[in-house]
Amino acid sequence: MEEAVKKACEMERQRAYSTQVSLLQEIYSSGWTEWRDMPGGQLVQDLIEWDDGIMRDNRDQPWFPKFFANPYVWNGEVSSEQLRQIELSHFSSLTVNGPTSVFSSTKAYLDGNRELSELSNWWTLDEQTHEEMHHYQVTKHFGFSEEQLFAVADKKLMELKNEKVRQIDKNMMRTLNKFLALRDGPAILVGVMMLIERENPWTNQNSAKAYKKHYGFTDDELVLTNVHTYIDIFHSRLGQYVIGRYARTAEEQELVRAFYMSQKQKQMENSKVYLDSLFHGKKLEVSLDGNIG
Repeated sequence: MEEAVKKACEMERQRAYSTQVSLLQEIYSSGWTEWRDMPGGQLVQDLIEWDDGIMRDNRDQPWFPKFFANPYVWNGEVSSEQLRQIELSHFSSLTVNGPTSVFSSTKAYLDGNRELSELSNWWTLDEQTHEEMHHYQVTKHFGFSEEQLFAVADKKLMELKNEKVRQIDKNMMRTLNKFLALRDGPAILVGVMMLIERENPWTNQNSAKAYKKHYGFTDDELVLTNVHTYIDIFHSRLGQYVIGRYARTAEEQELVRAFYMSQKQKQMENSKVYLDSLFHGKKLEVSLDGNIG
């Protein structure tokens, strides 16, 4: 039995190294900038510069950048009950949107693009793990039941399942949510979901401090938040690679650009609307679009 376990472990190690581990190690290495010389390198640079401009222009806004990570939370201006509602909405968003990258992985596989399929799978597994971390956090430390957690997400999923498959273009991105964009769009769009996580380290560093200072949480109770103080440095690197390498045609680049910008804009708009509802006693409605976990 012991020998069989050793053999199985060795097979798993060989399997990992026959996929994309070596490439991931290269992308995650200090100072990696090879994306600059790739076909979509200029697009990546454009998106980073545009995103940095959005951050500079809005960083002091109380609703920026997301409804669950902003100065209202960081300064302790939401009550414990309001924070619970925020966490519930955040979890619902992750549950709906987290697994959508499987669409990209499958499409890349069917297109014969093994590398993109496997990179998408690596990222998907990370995101699924984060959902499990969040599930632990909101059940154990925020006191939600399973029924409460999945009620909103299940309703939204049923609505999305009934949406017809469509041929998408850049003009549709302003109104199309992540689920449908990744379901109906090309596999390259998964690179947007990776790259847009580049803001997460600094937002989660602020959230981790605030949750401990204002709401009495310990590090052990903030596993998801603490992980995101660093993990998305690597995820955004993966987005640089995917977009840089695979956004080759003008049409692909236009679609990626439109999707990235629309997701960021939706994220900000959703945050404004949600926090207005939260502070003015309106019915809490949170769009499940534009929220990056």
